[in-house]
Amino acid sequence: EVPASDDAEFDGRSFRAVVTGNKQTHRDSIYCAYLGVQRALRDDRYKLFRYPQSHRVQLFDLADDPAETNDLSSAPEHQARLTTMLK
Repeated sequence: EVPASDDAEFDGRSFRAVVTGNKQTHRDSIYCAYLGVQRALRDDRYKLFRYPQSHRVQLFDLADDPAETNDLSSAPEHQARLTTMLK
């Protein structure tokens, strides 16, 4: 059982609804950073990597390529998605 609490005392969004089973997910996407060398954005299907020092990006379709072996960042059909995720 998850104890009740006053969410106003916390800085952030409560994960309670997921833990109690009232909600399936907590976020639509997640942003990650590793030092000054890597940034990543993942949504329910795609993962974007950005390497600020080398100005390189990679885009993977996790549904079709869960091992992240096929970089889609240069594929014309994924340019709109890449632009949106980079914003």
